[in-house]
Amino acid sequence: MTGDRPGAGRDRAARTPLPEAPLRLGPESRPGFFYALGDGESDEGWGALETLIRHLRGA
Repeated sequence: MTGDRPGAGRDRAARTPLPEAPLRLGPESRPGFFYALGDGESDEGWGALETLIRHLRGA
């Protein structure tokens, strides 16, 4: 995240309730994560996206 916008935090972003762990990208000082959510058309993929968003928002 940039500026003063709060992020989910590194630990929360790295440990999700998804069945597959995210792929870590970028340098240690500013890591990013890639989450495999499916093909974008299946119900399972959309459900995984909803689960991930709720998790990252802390809901």
